[in-house]
Amino acid sequence: MWFTQEPKQNKKIKIFTVLLILTFMIFMFTACAKAQVEENKPTEAKGDAEEVGETVDDTPVKILPQLDESANFGGHVFNVLTRFSTSGDWVDWIPRDVASEEETGDPINDSVYKRNVYLEDKYNFKIKQIAKENVGTDLKKSIGAGDEMYDMIESPMREAPGFAQSGYFLDMNEVANLDFTKPWWDQEAYKALSFGHKMYFMSGDILMVNNDTCSGFVFNKELLKELGLEDPYPLVKAGTWTMDKLYDLCKDAAKDLNGDGKMNYKDDRYGLIGQRDTLISFLHSAGEYICKKDDNDYPFITFGSERSYSAMDACFNVMYNEFTHNAHHLEGKVPAIYPVSEEMFMSNRVLFMWVRLRIVENLRSMDTDFGILPLPKLDANQEIYRTDVISYTGCLMSIPSIASNPDRTGHILEAIAAESKYTTMPAYYDITLKTKMARDEDSSDMLDIIFAHRVWDIGEFSDYGNFSWQLIALSMKNNTNIASLFEKLQPKIQKDIDKAIEKYDKLD
Repeated sequence: MWFTQEPKQNKKIKIFTVLLILTFMIFMFTACAKAQVEENKPTEAKGDAEEVGETVDDTPVKILPQLDESANFGGHVFNVLTRFSTSGDWVDWIPRDVASEEETGDPINDSVYKRNVYLEDKYNFKIKQIAKENVGTDLKKSIGAGDEMYDMIESPMREAPGFAQSGYFLDMNEVANLDFTKPWWDQEAYKALSFGHKMYFMSGDILMVNNDTCSGFVFNKELLKELGLEDPYPLVKAGTWTMDKLYDLCKDAAKDLNGDGKMNYKDDRYGLIGQRDTLISFLHSAGEYICKKDDNDYPFITFGSERSYSAMDACFNVMYNEFTHNAHHLEGKVPAIYPVSEEMFMSNRVLFMWVRLRIVENLRSMDTDFGILPLPKLDANQEIYRTDVISYTGCLMSIPSIASNPDRTGHILEAIAAESKYTTMPAYYDITLKTKMARDEDSSDMLDIIFAHRVWDIGEFSDYGNFSWQLIALSMKNNTNIASLFEKLQPKIQKDIDKAIEKYDKLD
């Protein structure tokens, strides 16, 4: 083959040209990739710079609600009805996200105070929290008398569906100024809490309590090391933190320390402290539900599959074991059961403790280092970790049906929710949980996992057929007859769903 060699100068020019083209292509690819990342950010919205939330020097620009900035509410007192309790087991669940009288140096309290002062000055109104032992009694009395005593109701979660079906709440989808597509509202909650495409109760950054009530584990790091047991952090990150792993670690940690041949909460060491609620948490962490929603946005029964029974069997295997202390087995034997569990954990006699995340703050005086974990998967084939929002301590936000100025209420609620995203939520999540409570960087990462996929099970918090309550009641007698319980109650579950549909349809 004949060929001619091109001049060296031409060859250099061609090489330079190719390099120039490659450099330009790399630059364009990088720019496109960066744009794609920005496009997929979860808090991104379409619109102008304030709406989109662009960053300036890596600092997010505050997303503003689409409200009339010149609104003036003439000093209106915005009354919020919340629950109150003096019980030793329930004082942690008095809502702390509504009002604060003054700054105290506590990050959460001060953030609520500053948020309220800012909004009250801006729109000329006043937020007032009214806490009652029985929210339902006061709500029913107010509605029955036509007395607009309350602007917002922060109902205990398990009571909210009954209030709504009784006609006590407005459909918030019809209330002006509320935009549930915004990032300060919980999008998963919106999908789960609506009924027939109506929204009578909702959750979001306005309700800090629903972060407090998310479930998880704390574990004793020094006890784990002392016993030479496997570190669960790498398991979580590898996707292999499962019920079987939890069982093995709990089994190896438990010990009859006083040698009397039986486990005793006063003296011995346990692998796990749980509660009766832990059963439903494990069902949800396995990705199983009692009910989901159909195309008409009505509930339908999903429990009863082979996998749901497998999840319950794994729960029973861990919970109904000598290495597990069920806190509710002490009911009637001690003044308050939860402080006993916390004392057991803090005295280094428990490896794992199932908690609602609010309880992590009660452990701040513990000398021994502890870590925070998500609940385990059912098995390694499960794609993601899931966390349930515990309905017994969670709350939902509603507007009374007798509200004469719902547009004003919608404006104030949207303003509080939006501002909470930038005040109370950072104070709660970034300062209190991730900085003050989490004792290592891994725990901080675990909190991100815990909050990433929260479960809202309408069949559980609505308690159709009394099934969810009867399910957790099994733990009081270490009863494993879940199949017979479901078979017995399934017709009643369906009957309650049908009744709920009928009641909601009559609210039109």
